[in-house]
Amino acid sequence: ELFPPEVAAIRRARIEEVVSTREPVQFEDERSGRYFFNSIYPVFDSSGKVSRFSVFAMDITRQKAQEERLSLLGEMVDRAPASITIHDDEGNFIYANRETLRLHGYSEEEFLSINLKELDVPESAAHIEERMRLISEKGEASFESAHFHKDGSVIPVAPYPC
Repeated sequence: ELFPPEVAAIRRARIEEVVSTREPVQFEDERSGRYFFNSIYPVFDSSGKVSRFSVFAMDITRQKAQEERLSLLGEMVDRAPASITIHDDEGNFIYANRETLRLHGYSEEEFLSINLKELDVPESAAHIEERMRLISEKGEASFESAHFHKDGSVIPVAPYPC
């Protein structure tokens, strides 16, 4: 037998799915610590019946390890005790970790709908373009600023954009 019994059973079930739906199936499985992305395509005979299968398997073990590492790093950033945000060149927030949300009093959905120009107090917002230019030219910058909390109070912040 080419595969262990449990893998063979999964493959048989997937082949039965291809026969009944007449559509290809794709799935991942793991064998002996290796991960595979599998595709099974139906091959039709002249009467339109599924008569054979084309099976492709790709070893994705390295990709899975990278995904796990990225997931771990993402969790570390999300749980960091410091406020971490990512925004685009227009000041639209793309990411905010838990500490940022706690510090500002917003839900994730609320925070990601805010622009930096709305979050910064007017004195700080007046310097956004200049600071963005500096960051673009030097790759980093250090300055003091202040943001509005959801309740309207002011929060002093010391961003270190890079």
